[in-house]
Amino acid sequence: MDVVPEAIYAYDEADYMYAVKEGFWNNYLDKSAISIDQFIQKGITLGLSSEGRSELSQFIRTSNDISFYRHYHGPIYYYYLIAAQNIGIKSEKMYRLFSFFFLFLSAVLVFFSVYRLMPDGKGTIAGFVSMSAVIFSPTLIITTGQITPHALYLLIVVCNLTLQARMMQNKSIKYWYYSIVALSVAFLTFEYAPLLLISLAASGFAVRSQLFSNRSVIKTIGKSIALFLGLIILIWPGGLIKLTLLKNYVFFAYFAIIRGGTYSKFPFYIVWLTRIKESFIEFVLIVCSIGFLYRRRKQYYWLLPFALYGGLVFLVTIRNTSFFATYISSLMLCLLVAAGIFVEHSANAIRKKVLRLAYLAGIFIIITINSVLFFLHFANNSKQHPTVEFSSAAVSYFTSQRMHTIASPSGYIPQLHYYHNDRHLESYVIDPNCGITTVIDSMVDRFPEFGILIETDTEITDSLYRYDGYNTDMDYITSVKNSSLFFISFRANKETTL
Repeated sequence: MDVVPEAIYAYDEADYMYAVKEGFWNNYLDKSAISIDQFIQKGITLGLSSEGRSELSQFIRTSNDISFYRHYHGPIYYYYLIAAQNIGIKSEKMYRLFSFFFLFLSAVLVFFSVYRLMPDGKGTIAGFVSMSAVIFSPTLIITTGQITPHALYLLIVVCNLTLQARMMQNKSIKYWYYSIVALSVAFLTFEYAPLLLISLAASGFAVRSQLFSNRSVIKTIGKSIALFLGLIILIWPGGLIKLTLLKNYVFFAYFAIIRGGTYSKFPFYIVWLTRIKESFIEFVLIVCSIGFLYRRRKQYYWLLPFALYGGLVFLVTIRNTSFFATYISSLMLCLLVAAGIFVEHSANAIRKKVLRLAYLAGIFIIITINSVLFFLHFANNSKQHPTVEFSSAAVSYFTSQRMHTIASPSGYIPQLHYYHNDRHLESYVIDPNCGITTVIDSMVDRFPEFGILIETDTEITDSLYRYDGYNTDMDYITSVKNSSLFFISFRANKETTL
């Protein structure tokens, strides 16, 4: 498997890159953002049913709401990609490599964080193990090998939780304020940021007597809120003025509560068991680490921020049935920090230096083997619908096919919109009770000339006679497994248009 692929942008990537094409100022000010009232009203009337989601997508894309193309994430990651665009980066692979860079930055920061947090300068081994585990983690490699704000968010999580841990160790108010700065950047990046806020509040409460001694708690909180909001309004005024920041969390709640179980046909426990099977050695190491640190929780009280944040991410994502690694990437980061600390302690318990070195070498070897096995045996087993391959074939097909109005399954819309933005796209979802003919009927009522992408020719070939007022042509595009993709063009006869 190519860790950083050259393929066309995937579903989310295409939307993200469309936002990048719009440039800095449009993202800074959230160009064409719909009102919060309209956002909630459309979400309630159209977003709660599968039948209405195509219409909702059509409405949003027609409005050109740039915050929608970011999927309501904050803009900092997109500023980074816009900077890459401005220096001449063009290919899909190069943009993904710009994202992949965050894996190495996060790994280096993990090393220095663990090294500094471990008492008496004993964190060298723990730092190296955690850093190696991050670099070779299949979850983190896959996450950073694609265009997603999760990649930058990993770096921010390490920074934020490290500052919170230092605050617990030193009981210094400066680390509270440093954490507030890092927290505001997290809110400008990804919607898991409130979980960092909860961990900061809990960690601050745990050391409140020393942290806020001789200080007014009310004044400290007031200064913190001012600092937090001030940074947000400076870096992303559209987030507050147009309430996009609020939309982000409404959107996140919608996916977590309403659509958390709709990412795949598998129940959530099958998804988690598959994750464990595909990276078994990594999870065994993690389970050992959790057990060890729980028994020594008083000694490692300063790991509370990592434990709280990781636990909250697990609770938020437990119902998510997507096999994509991105959703649990920041959870894995916390667990791999714990793994490094466990390995150092277990290594120090081995008295003979030769055996200790052999043990550490074995840990590094199994971390590497775990990653190699994943990419050799599991990563190529696609759990996706053939839509992934079909969308690429469709994008290529429309380079020469010039039909302006196209009805497409919703799964292809982001890529077609990005690569063929000059076309009028109509998204559809087939009603199993009515079939594809209802989609065609709707198009016939509105357009004298259009085309429709369809994933099977069953039924459509038998029912084209119903459209005798149209000249129809069917093109075969490609096949994947047991499915095929076709394009049928409809052009009204002169008598029909008259």
